[in-house]
Amino acid sequence: MLGMKRLSMTMILPLCLLAACSDGPTKEESAKIFAAASTAMSSAQSRAVAEARGSSALAPATELDLDFSGPCTLGGTARVTGSYEGDGTDDRASFDLLTTFTGCHELTGTLDGDLHWTSVADANGFTATMKGGLDWHGSDGDASCDFDLSLQVSEAGIVYGGSLCGYDVAAELHIGS
Repeated sequence: MLGMKRLSMTMILPLCLLAACSDGPTKEESAKIFAAASTAMSSAQSRAVAEARGSSALAPATELDLDFSGPCTLGGTARVTGSYEGDGTDDRASFDLLTTFTGCHELTGTLDGDLHWTSVADANGFTATMKGGLDWHGSDGDASCDFDLSLQVSEAGIVYGGSLCGYDVAAELHIGS
C-alpha cells in the first residue's frame, strides 16, 4: 500500500507541475485581457461620471464620488467606486478608482476580478496606474492575470511601463509602441 502511494504521488507530481506552468496566458491572450479590461473600465468610468453629474453632464470640472454598477458590452457587470476630478473629457482627469468585474463580457473575453486604476493630471500631462488581478475566459482559453501597469503622457509622447500577466508591457507586449 505504501509503495502504491509513492507511485501515485510520483506520477501525479509532474502532472501538477505541468498544469501550474501552463496557467499563464500567452502574449496574445495578455493583449486581449488588456483590451477587454481597458474597454470595460473606460466605458464604466464614463457612465459613472455621467451618472454622478446627473442632468448637468456639461458641468465644469468638479470632484465626484463615484459608486456605479452597470452592464458590460455583452453582459455581466463592471462596478466603479472612488473619486474623480475632471471636466468629463478624461484627457486631464485625476481619479482613484476601484473597478470590480463580475462576468464582464467584452468582445475579447469575459473578466472577473478587481483593478485599482489611478490617474494624476497636471499642466505637463498625466500619469496613470492599473494594479490588480483578473481572471479571463476567452474563446481560446482561460487565464489569470496580474496587472502592474504605468502610463505617462507628456508632450514627449506616451510611455507604458510595468508588467501585464508576467510580461513586460513595453518590451514583450509592445503596448503603446
